Amino acid sequence: MMTTRIVVGLTAGTCLIFSQNLMAEVSVFNPALLEIDHQSGVDIRQFNRANLMPPGVYSVDIFINGKMFERQDVTFVQDNPDADLHACFIAIKKNTVLLWHKS
Repeated sequence: MMTTRIVVGLTAGTCLIFSQNLMAEVSVFNPALLEIDHQSGVDIRQFNRANLMPPGVYSVDIFINGKMFERQDVTFVQDNPDADLHACFIAIKKNTVLLWHKS
């Protein structure tokens, strides 16, 4: 009787461990659901991830130490198709920062 309980407990624990791996499958959007012409040339892989922004130039508000510095166009790039986007900032002139700091 004791060995039966141990075997049942181990079996149930093993099933729980492997069931989580089965539930963690990645869902992929089916492009055939889109009603567009020329579906063969459309690349929608970026929508399979949480990061939905495509690489490009975006107008963003830049805050420094909680204070609004300026609105600036910032280029966001992606190192490879599976990587996240990151911003590319250019160097800011020293006088510009000093003027901002005094205001």
